[in-house]
Amino acid sequence: MNKLTPDTGLEDEIQELYILAGQWMKDVCFMEDEIRFFNNILCKYNNAELTPDMMIKKEEFEQEVSKQAKKIDSLKSDIPAFLVFLKPFVGNEKEAMDLHFIEKYSELASGLTEAMNALKATKNKLFTYAERIMASGKIIPVLKDN
Repeated sequence: MNKLTPDTGLEDEIQELYILAGQWMKDVCFMEDEIRFFNNILCKYNNAELTPDMMIKKEEFEQEVSKQAKKIDSLKSDIPAFLVFLKPFVGNEKEAMDLHFIEKYSELASGLTEAMNALKATKNKLFTYAERIMASGKIIPVLKDN
């Protein structure tokens, strides 16, 4: 009689989720850098002679970037929480998986995708805004490095 080897497929999948979570954290760090970049662009035009519609657009960008930064902060704390959630599914005393597992994963993966897409859209609009300011010939002060 031959002994069957234990099925380690699930353990492998969970290990891949740990690796994926590490990549997600790198994505979050990238998104934080993007937010800093956006804020630097907006800061550069703080003292420019902007038309009223440009000022309104700038304020809209500031609100949008602030909202995205909060979402990124939330994701930054949700990823480690997801890793803690995964622990009971590994090892000898495994917890049974249910739909809650899939819901948590899907919610986090969707949140990351949505945040990345929102940043991309903001970047495109912000570049268009900056180009419009430069094309208008408005005075843009030079920032000094400290």
